[in-house]
Amino acid sequence: MSAGPTLLQRTWDLLDSKTEIIMMPRVGDENELSLQNRAEARHQARGIAEVLALFMVPHFTTADEIVREAVRRYKAKQAGDTEYETAGLGSRAWEPPPGDTKYKPVEQTATPAPRKRLGARKPAEKQLTEAEKASIKQGLTFGITASQLADTFKVSVQTIESLRA
Repeated sequence: MSAGPTLLQRTWDLLDSKTEIIMMPRVGDENELSLQNRAEARHQARGIAEVLALFMVPHFTTADEIVREAVRRYKAKQAGDTEYETAGLGSRAWEPPPGDTKYKPVEQTATPAPRKRLGARKPAEKQLTEAEKASIKQGLTFGITASQLADTFKVSVQTIESLRA
């Protein structure tokens, strides 16, 4: 049992249906409703083309390229060409765009370089209360080292040394 068309193929089919409405030959007595339908289809087709441009890189990179391809698909269908296939779909899914020497299929791409880890940020220094400052000054006069006091009060040795007076 086949899974059916992919979401990408279904999106192209939707664009094809809008392109058919837009490209229909105009009749001399075309009424306001059919003109409105054609204008609405044109807006919808442009939106679909914008979405397809996101998914069809590197074969198509802009909505304008997608629109041109939609017209080629329409003309091929009108000419009875059942062999025409859009690049990037079906059997041509992994075919590189013509003239693109940088494109490599997914299985050949190099793994991305590992991200550099930024050093750990030092947390903002704790603000000492007046009572803590007085205790530190007293500890320094009793001969307690600056590093011991820094560990006790969870501040840097420079902070302790700045209180030495």
